[in-house]
Amino acid sequence: MLKYFLVAVFIPISIASSAQLPKQFDSLFKSYYNKGLFEGTALIADSSGIVYQQSFGFANRDDGIPNDTATIFRMGSLEKQFTAMLILQLVQNGKLKMQGKISDYLPKYPVETGKKVTIEQLLTHTSGIPNYSALPNLWDDSLQLSYQQDYILRHFCSGDLEFKPGSKYKYSNTGYFILAQIIQQVTGKPLAAILKENILIPLGMKHTGLEDHITPLKRKAVGYYRLADSYVNEPYIYVPNTLGAASIYSTAFDMFLWDRALYSNKLLSDQNLKWYCSPHFTVAPDYAYGFGWEFTRTGLPLNDSIETMEHSGAIRAFRAVIFRLPKEKKCIILLSNCANESAYDLFENIIGLFKGNPWKEPKKLLADTLYKVIRQSSVEEAIQTYMHLKQTDSTAYNYSPSSLEFLAERLLLFQHYREAIAIFQLMVQENADNASAYFYIGKAYEKSGRPNEAIKAYQLAVNKGKNSRPAIDAAFQLKYLKGLR
Repeated sequence: MLKYFLVAVFIPISIASSAQLPKQFDSLFKSYYNKGLFEGTALIADSSGIVYQQSFGFANRDDGIPNDTATIFRMGSLEKQFTAMLILQLVQNGKLKMQGKISDYLPKYPVETGKKVTIEQLLTHTSGIPNYSALPNLWDDSLQLSYQQDYILRHFCSGDLEFKPGSKYKYSNTGYFILAQIIQQVTGKPLAAILKENILIPLGMKHTGLEDHITPLKRKAVGYYRLADSYVNEPYIYVPNTLGAASIYSTAFDMFLWDRALYSNKLLSDQNLKWYCSPHFTVAPDYAYGFGWEFTRTGLPLNDSIETMEHSGAIRAFRAVIFRLPKEKKCIILLSNCANESAYDLFENIIGLFKGNPWKEPKKLLADTLYKVIRQSSVEEAIQTYMHLKQTDSTAYNYSPSSLEFLAERLLLFQHYREAIAIFQLMVQENADNASAYFYIGKAYEKSGRPNEAIKAYQLAVNKGKNSRPAIDAAFQLKYLKGLR
């Protein structure tokens, strides 16, 4: 197993006046909120405790309930760090072995794969077992259904190995779903009960748990997608299908309690805690994966950099990220119920403020400006506006392909299919090899009842994308549509 080592000059980042920081953080987040770049709860802490905690936007727009510091958010893949902690506790108690194989604990799992893959390889995404959440059409179909866990394990988590276990890294929710099954098999208890007993109660995390779609959750946020001042509810998903990988919910304060616990031996011995908080597989010079955690070195202005122990999560419209800076005992927690993708820009600004540097004003969202033109006039006029802005105002907006893709995908969610097709076609004009754009053109045609045009677009996605994710998804849709003829 490759190990990850960083050699860096340690530069203290607690330079800014602590009295000024809360106001500066508030100005930063208000700017991002006013530009549609952040809605949710932010919590920033240092060695003295919470420095800043504030919420923005609405937890429930229909009922007029604002987000506040007690609002509960889905956390997506942040569950992995908790699943990993439960595994290490079982290892510490002698009930599991890190080099034990899947077949040692799940006798019904396919032996040919189960006898080759270890617990550690599941934890570090090096098992080679395919990622079930990347299967074609899974999010739009299968994950909306209420499956039994045994069914998911048999039908979605038992595919042939993609590579030799331990030889490479490929992110896989499957590994953590399997780990959840192992925990339940070894303890004889549901994962939610073990999580509560071993972590949540000892740490006082009273507003954290695993979503079961049975127990009503007070103060839970609704997920939304937004364009300008328009919002639509996120599509339904049966969250328990992601057990062990992405079914957790929590609050910013509970996640702060979790962060502080990782500086103590409340959950693990000192030796095992150090093991838990270390990287275990090097993926790139500035990136490694551990046990449910990412370890990164992020470049900052003025040839500076900073090391973090972090993880992000995304499930439907919810986004969550926790950045830990163990050397400084700092923590940044950002939870959103509006699919905001600005966490890493916010992180760099927050670190800059800690260093005494001014924060950078974010650029306006191109999608919001163009969507307003679409509503007031037409998509054709919006495209002309885009061309004009790109030529005359190069600094106010981000003109990268991702900005157009953001707009077009939102138009799909808003069921504005003609407009979505026009924006995706604009992307193809700017890059004729954009397989993702062709795939979404096909999807928009399919949803608007034009299967022949959809087939042509999907075929172009397959031709342009080769073995890419859009090409694989397009091939799946092609097979489905041709089967209907």
